[in-house]
Amino acid sequence: MKILKLNSSNVKRLVAVEIQPDGSVVVIGGKNGAGKTSVLDSIMYALAGGKALPAEPVRKGERRAKIVVDLEGGLRVTRTFDPSGSKLTVTDQGTKRSSPQKLLNGLCGQISFDPLEYSRMSAKAQAEVLRRLVGVDTTELDELRAGAYEARRDANRDAKRTGAELATMEQHDGVERVDVAALADDLARCNMELSAHEQQSDKLHVKNGHARAMVASEASLTEEIIAAAELIKKMEADRKVLRKDITKIRAANKAAAAVLDGKRPALEMAIVQADQRLRSADDTNKMARENEEYSQKAARLDRWEAETRKFSDEIARIDDAKREALAEADFPIDGLGFCEDGVTLAGVPLEQASQAELLRVSVAMGLALNPTLRVLLIRDGSLLDDDSMRLIAEMAAKADAQVWLERVGEGDKSAIIIEDGQIRSPANADS
Repeated sequence: MKILKLNSSNVKRLVAVEIQPDGSVVVIGGKNGAGKTSVLDSIMYALAGGKALPAEPVRKGERRAKIVVDLEGGLRVTRTFDPSGSKLTVTDQGTKRSSPQKLLNGLCGQISFDPLEYSRMSAKAQAEVLRRLVGVDTTELDELRAGAYEARRDANRDAKRTGAELATMEQHDGVERVDVAALADDLARCNMELSAHEQQSDKLHVKNGHARAMVASEASLTEEIIAAAELIKKMEADRKVLRKDITKIRAANKAAAAVLDGKRPALEMAIVQADQRLRSADDTNKMARENEEYSQKAARLDRWEAETRKFSDEIARIDDAKREALAEADFPIDGLGFCEDGVTLAGVPLEQASQAELLRVSVAMGLALNPTLRVLLIRDGSLLDDDSMRLIAEMAAKADAQVWLERVGEGDKSAIIIEDGQIRSPANADS
C-alpha cells in the first residue's frame, strides 16, 4: 500500500500543496525554509498521530489546518487541526471506519522510520530494532559468549604470562633436594666417632706406657737377680709371667692400633664428604627449588591452557546455537546477523560497512518494518550522492515501495519544488 495523493494546507510552513506521486521516489526540493520538511511532516501527522503531533501544527497566522492522504485500496485519511485540537477520520471506499488511529497503527507499522536514522543509531540500538523485526533475541547467548570470551581472554593472558616466566627459568637434571638437618646429624656423628677413636688411642698410649714400665721392671729384676742369687728362682718365674703378659699386651695393642688406624681414614673422609655436602646443600637445594617452581608453573600453564580450550569450546557451542537461531530467522537482507555489540553484515560489524552497504541495509530495514504501508520518509536526502539516490530508487522499485525524500536545492529535475509553502508553478519555474 502506497500514497496516491497528498493534500496539505496550513500545516507548519505550508500554504497549500497537492501532490500525486509518480514513481517509487518522490523528491521534495527547494530552499531552506520553503516548506519541504512540512510536506513530510504532513504525512507523519496524518498517519502516525499521537506523539508525532507537534504542539503547534497550524501555520502561523492561521486557525485551522487540514491534511488529506489517499491510500491504495480506497482508504482516505483526513486529519484536521483547530484551536480545540486535532480530529482524525478514515473512510474506506467512502464508508467511515471506527477506531481510525488503531486502524492506521495496524497499517503503518513504523511510518516514521527513516533509513538514515537507522544508520545513525548506536550499534546496540540497531541490534534491538533488528531483533524485534526478525523475532530472534540472542541477548542471553551474547551475554554468555561475552562472559566466556572474557574468561578465555583472562586464561590466555595468564597462560602467556606463565609461559614467559617458564622461558626464563632453568631446569636442573638429576637434582634432588638435600636434607640439611640429616647432613648435620651425619657430620656430628662422624665427629663423635672420631672423638671416640681419639680417646681409644689415648688409652692405648697409656697401656703402652704401662708395658714400658713393666720392661723397666724386668731390667730391675735382672739386676736384683744378679744382686740376690737367692731370689733368682722366684724372679725367673715372675719374669716368665711378665714376659707372657708383655707379649699379650703388645699383641693386643698392635691389633687395636691396626683397627683404629684402619677406621681413621674412613672417618676423616666421611667428615670431609659430609662437610662438602653440607657446604653445597644451599646450591643443590636452590636448584631443587627452581625445579619445583618450574614444575608448579608448568602445571599452572597446563591448567590455563585447559581453561582456554574449555572456553573456546563454550564459545563455539554458543556460536553454533546462534547460527541455528539466525538460520531460522527471516532477515530483510542476506548476510545480516548479530554479534555481542550490535549488527553484522557478512560477519563484519555494520559500522565497518561502506556507505552504500549501510544505506542498502537501512532501506531494507525500513521496508521490512513497514510491510503493509510501503512508505519511507527520508529527511536528510541532501546527504545522499547520485549513487545513493540510484540505489534507493532501485530498492524501492523492486520492493514496490514509495520513498518520500527531502533535498535542499532545485537541481533535481524530477523534484517537486516547494516555494513559499506551495508547489512552484511552471510559470514561476520559467522565471
